[in-house]
Amino acid sequence: MRNRAPRKIRPAASALALLLLSAGAAWAGPEDAGKRPRTDARVVKDLTARNGAAASRAAGEVRLRGARMIPHLMKLKGDRRCFFGDMALGSHVGGSFRLAPANGRGCDGESSSSTVEVAALFLIEAVYRDDLEFAQGATLAQWDARGEQRTDVKLNGRELIERAWADAERWFKEFEREGLDALRARGRAPFDKARVGFY
Repeated sequence: MRNRAPRKIRPAASALALLLLSAGAAWAGPEDAGKRPRTDARVVKDLTARNGAAASRAAGEVRLRGARMIPHLMKLKGDRRCFFGDMALGSHVGGSFRLAPANGRGCDGESSSSTVEVAALFLIEAVYRDDLEFAQGATLAQWDARGEQRTDVKLNGRELIERAWADAERWFKEFEREGLDALRARGRAPFDKARVGFY
């Protein structure tokens, strides 16, 4: 399934975001009661948590914090550790979620698992679209000129990840110059140049 067109940006939070906000005590944790809110850098660090609930909450928080998180996400390039919050990314209508191996090894290059860097790429586009469910999940794919998925390119494979990062870096330069609102206004999505995107 090819990426959907960007939705009109909604002021209201998505159902997942509302769920995360209503579970605010779970986000902060009892040990954080009365302390200052988490920094953006801490939220991004939580994306690397081996606890699925913590990584999922961090993904929701990234989307809520919006454009200011994009520079932090760009720093996750090359992080091949397993991403344990996969259920927070995507609509999963086709059952596209993946479970990370119990020992946390074997995620890199496996289409059945997401890495932190693939999750970061997904979140960059999720911030752009203001939607964590713009695709089925954090699965990078490629389409041919007719708009059909290429089956000769490995899903979440190194080739696609490298091309997606190259596209994200070009987009990020425009983001720094123009800002997110301007890119949204002209429909300039992070991965629209190389026919690489999320399935």
